[in-house]
Amino acid sequence: MDYVTCRHGHPLCSNTRRAESVSQLHRARAFIFVVLAAVVALCAWVAALPAPAAAAPANDLFFVHLGHIWRWDGATSRVYPFTQPNGNRVGNVAWSVNGNCVAWTESVPDYPMSQRVHVKERVANPTGDWKEHVIDIAWADNAAVSPDGRRVMVSVEGTPSGITTYEVIIQTNEIVATRPGWVWAAWSPTNILIAYNKLTQTAPFGLVGSSFWMYNQITKTDTEIPVPTAGQTEQDYRARAPQWSPTGTSIVFSKRNITEHRDVLASIDMKTLTVANRLDVTEFGSHDKRWYYTPTGLDRLYVETTPKGGGQPTISELTSGVFALWPKFLESSFGMNASLPAQSPFTDVPHGSWYYHAVVTMRAKELISGYADDTFRPTEPLLRAQFAKMITTVAKLAVDENMPLPPFSDLGPDDTATLYPHEYIAAAYNAGIVMGTSATTFSLEQCHPRPGHDHDRAGGGSSMAGTVGAGTRKVHGLPGRFRIPPTAPRPAKPSGTTCSMGLRSRAGIPGRRRPEPRWRRCSSICLRSTDPCSGCG
Repeated sequence: MDYVTCRHGHPLCSNTRRAESVSQLHRARAFIFVVLAAVVALCAWVAALPAPAAAAPANDLFFVHLGHIWRWDGATSRVYPFTQPNGNRVGNVAWSVNGNCVAWTESVPDYPMSQRVHVKERVANPTGDWKEHVIDIAWADNAAVSPDGRRVMVSVEGTPSGITTYEVIIQTNEIVATRPGWVWAAWSPTNILIAYNKLTQTAPFGLVGSSFWMYNQITKTDTEIPVPTAGQTEQDYRARAPQWSPTGTSIVFSKRNITEHRDVLASIDMKTLTVANRLDVTEFGSHDKRWYYTPTGLDRLYVETTPKGGGQPTISELTSGVFALWPKFLESSFGMNASLPAQSPFTDVPHGSWYYHAVVTMRAKELISGYADDTFRPTEPLLRAQFAKMITTVAKLAVDENMPLPPFSDLGPDDTATLYPHEYIAAAYNAGIVMGTSATTFSLEQCHPRPGHDHDRAGGGSSMAGTVGAGTRKVHGLPGRFRIPPTAPRPAKPSGTTCSMGLRSRAGIPGRRRPEPRWRRCSSICLRSTDPCSGCG
């Protein structure tokens, strides 16, 4: 028998040493099994946990107004400018459930195919700044933002399949998924399901009798969601543009009855998969919709409608199948209807001009018309008669040939074929907005004053655009809270006497003039000037 010596000098049998080694091996194996069992139990416990909750919905509603995008904070009932006007046409705004990422379509001059998608995301820093990205895909449109605000889906026409939806990582602009034939895709709040339409070249709104589809990102499977209501067959309808509610309990979509030529807003309950009609929108020229999550935790549907034959769009809240008593936002839209025209309406008002947004906004609202040769002539003086017409149109004063004329002898003969200038001056005069330079003269050929700028049509248009913006506060039901971004630097306080035009400040009383020579602004128009062109001094 072989003997070895232990560390204390005692003789040990090699067999004994071998037995101890085997015993240590068994203990190590047992320890490994115990650890593996603990890991398996931990995994089972984690798997039993409920699925992560969807992103907390934000109380935000984004829309287009005065040619750029605004944000309504439902928690404070305040409206804020979200983008500054840059003269480009914007629309089709969409945002993430948590409100930290907003995407929209923008038409850009000199850009290939002239259209792209912009994205603004809130940066995770103490100040909550916003960072803008551009999804550099030509003809991208119909953006949908993921609930966490990290990805965006855009649809592009003109692809080999007719139309294709691309899923893009916002931070890197990397295309991570290409889905031919998809359009109007929308994420569920849990980011698991995607609702979308399948389109073909043979039908403008999808296959005859098509429903919309549900794609499961985990199982990679498609499920068709039928849309007919009771008593109808699938062949009677085409469904399009589904949108998830912030809580994920229902989907709203547009439904067209092919046989009756009617358009309906409908919703589907995601628990029972039953379809219910919400609103018949056949009487409108166009419509769009967005969900809003109230501070009390309710889903509310806001619908944009535009009259047939043209007109300004309106956004209203839809409750129990009827609109609220008063529209929420006038002259506003989710799409392009409240945006600026794709091209300048005047040949002498280029996109790069500082007054472009103001002038084009006025033209889009039919407040100015320009000259017969499609020019605006921005460097020409803005005359008092022209200003009277602009302010009368902005204030929406009644103008007709039968109204009493003011006592001004320098207006010349009244041409009954046109309301300019007599009736427009009369409307402004009768409303107490303007006065003459004397008791019997109006001086319609004198320049309208605007201190700090040349007294030209560009400066007057910029001032009037501010007036238009200020005048929209009341129709939104948010007096004093609808903040208008400046379209031009505010002029410095001028010095001199009160303007003899007789423009009254809002703080003044019609028919009286405040005696103190204080500098005031009436609808963004200064009341004091020393410029000789203004007729003041």
